Amino acid sequence: MKYRKRPVVIEATQWFKNGDHPNDNVWRSFEDTGFRPSEPREGQVVRYFRHPDVSGQAVCSKCGHTMHVHGWIDTLEDGHNVCPADWIITGVKGEYYPCKPDIFAMTYEPVISLYHRLNCLYQWLIFWFKDIDSDKQQGFVCQVCGIQYPNKKVKRGETIS
Repeated sequence: MKYRKRPVVIEATQWFKNGDHPNDNVWRSFEDTGFRPSEPREGQVVRYFRHPDVSGQAVCSKCGHTMHVHGWIDTLEDGHNVCPADWIITGVKGEYYPCKPDIFAMTYEPVISLYHRLNCLYQWLIFWFKDIDSDKQQGFVCQVCGIQYPNKKVKRGETIS
């Protein structure tokens, strides 16, 4: 029998270094003194990678970076290494887990807010009503949602190419 994954909206943050996750709280005060740190502390979500049998200078077989620049994340199953550029996903139970960028790109797409869609439409209308030279203007593409806006008015029944 085949199954389809239920559509669910997730929170995700791409991680490159300590402190990139918004819940890492690397500038939190020290518990014992209450003083604020002068340098970022270890993240609370993505921690420093440590393993007694793996040197920080060892090269990761998955990404090719040294282990020194990796993170570690506690998961419900135990824990996982986090390579630079991995996505940190917040699961349905509030747990965190890493996802490789290629898998993330094949599995997820951005959720575009109604405000953003209305703003895109507004920008397109401004662009559409401007007196433009269609030979020089190529239209434009929204960098957030990827919608391509044409450089010319479209007649009824005509498609946008």
